[in-house]
Amino acid sequence: MTLTRKIGFLLLLPVIGALATLSIFFALHTQTAEDAPVINLAGRQRLHAQQLLAYADRVRAGQEKDRAALIELTDLYERSLAVLEHGGEFMGQAFPPVPAAVLDEIAEIRQVWESQGAALRLIARRAVRAPGVEDAYRVAQANTPPLVAAADNMVTALTQRIQTLQRRTLNALLGSAGFNFLLLLAGIFITRQ
Repeated sequence: MTLTRKIGFLLLLPVIGALATLSIFFALHTQTAEDAPVINLAGRQRLHAQQLLAYADRVRAGQEKDRAALIELTDLYERSLAVLEHGGEFMGQAFPPVPAAVLDEIAEIRQVWESQGAALRLIARRAVRAPGVEDAYRVAQANTPPLVAAADNMVTALTQRIQTLQRRTLNALLGSAGFNFLLLLAGIFITRQ
């Protein structure tokens, strides 16, 4: 091998290592960039679950103007839950479906929401003293803590997923650094020949 080829090969080796490192960073960025808006939306679900009960309290106390807000927030919660499950556009932003790692948490939210949504809609649409409204209010009160906890579990699962991706990326980067070191040793060996 001529000296020119040896030098060219030595210059090519760090480029190969840099491209490998760059692709690892790009993969992490792509995966975490998709999760960040989903985590934000899941956090909003937690907040909205608490707000829904507050609006139900106001309607129960006779605040008639809050009926429309309760229905609107209930519909908003339902739409955002559907976006979390299946992906789509919400509030002017596109969301991917949640990763498979958190489907159990979505199912938990959906299970609690079935009775919660029905109770809140009943509270919003019927008179305070109408039959079934007090029972619906008790259901809404009982379902709020599990609904908040389920949303919190989803945020935690998504955060853990990102941390796992970060650990994998760190391991891959350490492997890439080791590979680059081996390339350096190979380059030194080639130049001595």
